Amino acid sequence: PDDEMLLDCLAAGGNDFLFYTFTPVVLEACIQNMDQLRELKHCYKSSVHEQMVGKQILSAALSARTIDVDGMRVLSRSAAIFSGDLVLSARKPNGELHVLLADFTGHGLSAAIGILPIADMFSVMTEKGFEPDKILKNINKKLYRLLPTGMFMAACMLQIDGRKRLASVWNSGMPDVYLLDHDAGKIKRRIKSTRIPLGINEDIDERLEYEVFSINPEDLFIMHSDGLTDAVDSSGSMFGTNRLVSIMEEPKSFSNVFDKIVSAFDKFSADNQLSDDITLVTIPCNLNMEHAMSNRADTDVRIDSDTKGNWCLSMELSGQSLLSVDPVQVI
Repeated sequence: PDDEMLLDCLAAGGNDFLFYTFTPVVLEACIQNMDQLRELKHCYKSSVHEQMVGKQILSAALSARTIDVDGMRVLSRSAAIFSGDLVLSARKPNGELHVLLADFTGHGLSAAIGILPIADMFSVMTEKGFEPDKILKNINKKLYRLLPTGMFMAACMLQIDGRKRLASVWNSGMPDVYLLDHDAGKIKRRIKSTRIPLGINEDIDERLEYEVFSINPEDLFIMHSDGLTDAVDSSGSMFGTNRLVSIMEEPKSFSNVFDKIVSAFDKFSADNQLSDDITLVTIPCNLNMEHAMSNRADTDVRIDSDTKGNWCLSMELSGQSLLSVDPVQVI
């Protein structure tokens, strides 16, 4: 047979061929080859099924550990069945909002292995009122013990205090975090990574830095993983940070900047296979400020006393104990 005929046979699904004349030894070898291929296909289908079941379980577990945030929009696309990117949100008892965007080394199952314990720690500590630096330090210690050498977790964490109109951002190894100014129609602040990702060193007490700044109700936060800007098209060109910034600063794009970025990325990447997980998050400040103010009454404690049931709660803290104990969580 000629080359064209062989190509037609391969396109039709042929895996091997017998050419006349053939010997019994060749026939037996071909049959063994077909058995191996059949076994490989069976193993592949079983592996995919198990990963799909695992993904459903993981997704359900993460859904129970995160909250719906007013106006927050998330784009999440994975290069494999499992994603190594993680987005979590939770509120402290006083209404402050915590949002964590994390990116584990690589992608797929190996990258997703540390997601669940980190989600547990983030949600529980936030609900108990811990500050982001304490949460990240505990996550770092957990990752240092859990992950093998060479694996780590880049992360950025955002805290919005709607009552004081303040925001705090921690960035360890992630792309820049952007704060868009609605009135000026441009990037108001760009928070760069200041420290190494989590899980590399056991202790980060002296290495954790964050920025605190004022925010307005009209502002918008944008966070993303490096898979967005590092994506390439069919010609090998990267989507890039400059393209992302130009979209964010387009005139009159603030109200639908999330849709504009997604549309531009879809047009750029077309049907190309993703080489890394992609995550994009936008968080409006106005709705989360209003949420904090509306819950002010819920956090106030009022005790109605009468002549039969007066009571008093007191706590005494010395200077030394304040160095090692955060009294807010104890109270």
